[in-house]
Amino acid sequence: LGLPLAIAGGSALMWTIIFPRQLEAERFLGLMIALCFGLALIAALAGSRLTVFLNSGFLRFFGKYSYAIYVFHAPMFQVWAGWAQRLQQTLGSALLAACAFFVSMTCATVLVSLLSWHLYEKHFLALKRYFPSGTNADSS
Repeated sequence: LGLPLAIAGGSALMWTIIFPRQLEAERFLGLMIALCFGLALIAALAGSRLTVFLNSGFLRFFGKYSYAIYVFHAPMFQVWAGWAQRLQQTLGSALLAACAFFVSMTCATVLVSLLSWHLYEKHFLALKRYFPSGTNADSS
């Protein structure tokens, strides 16, 4: 029950973002479905297949490198945008070109993010031990 509610709530939330000028009844319905979405997420924390997925190594991998992915995706998109149009002309299919562009951009962005994290970020993160905060600062 949690996953269908989560899908419905996420869809309703996207609907309100994409189509902001709605009737009040539609907005109320969207709000209620979004509320169900939140309740489904809370229920998922109690233990389910969704919880297992949310704790998976796949998502943890992207969580670790997410900031670098966020930082680098826009500049890389600007650099590769011209290549996408040439790819569409070469492949002769907009859908195939879009899929190839998405996969190649994702791989390239993740690769740059991995390099950034291992060559730059983790060295600064290691300095955190010299600047205690929160519960670590209270116990000192």
